Amino acid sequence: MREAAEHPVVGVAVVHGSRLIAEGLRDLLGRESAVRVVRVHLDLSSAAREPIPGPHVVLADLSSVRAAGMAGVAALLSAAAEAKILVFDVEDDDAAIIECVRAGTAGCVLRDASPAELVAAIASVAQGTAPVSPRIVTSLFRFVAEHGV
Repeated sequence: MREAAEHPVVGVAVVHGSRLIAEGLRDLLGRESAVRVVRVHLDLSSAAREPIPGPHVVLADLSSVRAAGMAGVAALLSAAAEAKILVFDVEDDDAAIIECVRAGTAGCVLRDASPAELVAAIASVAQGTAPVSPRIVTSLFRFVAEHGV
């Protein structure tokens, strides 16, 4: 009981353009005691039209975020003010990582992440911290150094 209070179950909405992958993620995450998949969407706009009340993590693939653009991310965050967007299946390149940051997402998970790393990233975002691998930190530092931001 004490552990449940320290680490509450995280509500998750899965967003992926492929129903097969979205439902596969739902099933994979459904095996985790710390995660409860509340909804599956095929795009960010449907997640914005059917927001989940309260704090939760929207797990969206990079293609869905790119298709929605910054306006789509903003619409989702406006409709679900307590949502935090975690982007997964991110390519291991600086541009994709910076794109996630600029879009206003709470974090990103690289394409080669394991299921355990994905679950840890969901928990991290739910607790208000960005999941950061050394590769992501390297991209951010390089971007700031090159662009003087």
